[in-house]
Amino acid sequence: MHHSRERTAGLVFFALVLLWSEHSAAQTWSPAGPTGGDVRSLAADPRDPQIVYLGTANGTLYRSEDGGRRWHPTRPGFPSRGMSLDDLVVDPLGVLYAGFWEVRGSGGGVARSTDGGATFEMLAGIAGHGVRALAIAPSKPSLIVAGTPSGVFRSPDAGRTWELISPEGDAEIRNVDSIAIDPGEPDTMYAGTWHLPWKTTDGGRNWKSIHAGMIDDSDVMTLTFDRRSPRIVYATACSGIYRSADAAERWAKVRGIPGSSRRTRAFAQHASRFDTFYAGTTEGLWTTDEAGASWRLLTSRQLVVNAVLVQADGTLLVGSDGAGVLRSSDGGQ
Repeated sequence: MHHSRERTAGLVFFALVLLWSEHSAAQTWSPAGPTGGDVRSLAADPRDPQIVYLGTANGTLYRSEDGGRRWHPTRPGFPSRGMSLDDLVVDPLGVLYAGFWEVRGSGGGVARSTDGGATFEMLAGIAGHGVRALAIAPSKPSLIVAGTPSGVFRSPDAGRTWELISPEGDAEIRNVDSIAIDPGEPDTMYAGTWHLPWKTTDGGRNWKSIHAGMIDDSDVMTLTFDRRSPRIVYATACSGIYRSADAAERWAKVRGIPGSSRRTRAFAQHASRFDTFYAGTTEGLWTTDEAGASWRLLTSRQLVVNAVLVQADGTLLVGSDGAGVLRSSDGGQ
């Protein structure tokens, strides 16, 4: 988003409804602003889901207090332009963490805000490392894990200190694009790289390759635990979507999304309809109501999706390249 837009982006909303069709079925979505721009990440405050944060590809952070209907850039906000805010996470106390990487360089890090995104502290222990994946342990919110080009970093103390927990200089566990932490076991972590996924069950002391059933050389973009059981894991990659029913001992490819659309950058499960999933691809947003047995397109194929946020009430926010945010109040229906 250009600086000339930033002052007014929080006020620029239009009552235009886009009607897109695929297979003669028209889908209705509302552009929710900020208009234009590249959205890289979306995150809601667990204390108040009406508060939503949006990270852009140029280091501007936006905030909404009404569930994504209106947005405004935070002031003074994230302190560094030229950074892609790829991962935003909010802990149970409302503390916002932003993982970022330098678009025209090799820098990056993690920043923390305790005042709703108004001001940030750059966390020293991971400074200089481009962060493309960030996760908070659900059962231990002081534990934060970050994926970087040089490996996996962990902070046991809410970002005050950091340590590299993957083997230094490892030829495989690097260029980490996705991180997932087991909901009940904070020492069990999954890391997706530009090549294949890895897993540790002892906090990073030992790592195991977990690519059985996955096409070799798959850039693993997201890792998601099924809400029903942490043994059911989904991975999305440049080669498609995969599902494991045995904690990633073996993967099976999920069919149904055309090959040209298989680059899935965002993936989310509905909050209450557990067989409903959303896949944000480089060719639109797709959904399944049958746990992946069949998929249908919800938007234009021209939409490049980077982020998907599903709220408890079924509201769906989709962050895109060039088209800002789209909002659906009925889960994309």
